Amino acid sequence: GVYASVGGGSVDAASLAVSAESTVTAENRVGALGASLGVGVGGSFGYTGLYGTTQADIAGTTVASNSVDVTARAGNGNGPAAMAESYVGGIGLVGLGAGVAIARVDQRVGASAGGTFNGNGGHLNIGATDESEAQAHAYGGTAGGAGGGGGVAAAAETSGAIASLAG
Repeated sequence: GVYASVGGGSVDAASLAVSAESTVTAENRVGALGASLGVGVGGSFGYTGLYGTTQADIAGTTVASNSVDVTARAGNGNGPAAMAESYVGGIGLVGLGAGVAIARVDQRVGASAGGTFNGNGGHLNIGATDESEAQAHAYGGTAGGAGGGGGVAAAAETSGAIASLAG
C-alpha cells in the first residue's frame, strides 16, 4: 500500500499538507488457438486483480496552522487500473473456441485527521477519492466446416473511499 502520515508530537507551520497517491495499470492478455484436420478446440482464461490501500492521515498530533490538507487518491496509470483480454480460436473440420476475461479492482482509499487543530480562520480539508477503472474484453473466432465460439468478459470495481475527522 501507499501511506502518508503525521503522528504524535506537534507541528507549527503556515501550512501542512499530507498526501498519498497511487496510480497503477495492470494488463493481462491471453490467447489460444486449436487447429486440427478433425476437431479444433481452443480455450483461454485471463484474470487481472488489483488490490491495494492508499491512506493519508494526521493522528494524535497538535497542529498549529491556518491551512491543513489531508488527501488520498487512487487512480489509473497509463490505461485502466486493471485490464484483461482473452483471444481464442478453433480451426478444423469442426472448430470450437471459448474465451473468458475477468478484471477486478478493489482499492481501499482513506484520509483522516485527528488531534488538536489550532488555526486563525484557516481551513482543514480532508478528501479521499478513487478513480480506478476495470476493463475486460473477450474475442473469439472459428473456421472450418462447422464451428461455434464465444467469449465472456466481466469487469468489477468494488473500491471504497472514506474521509473522516476523528475526535
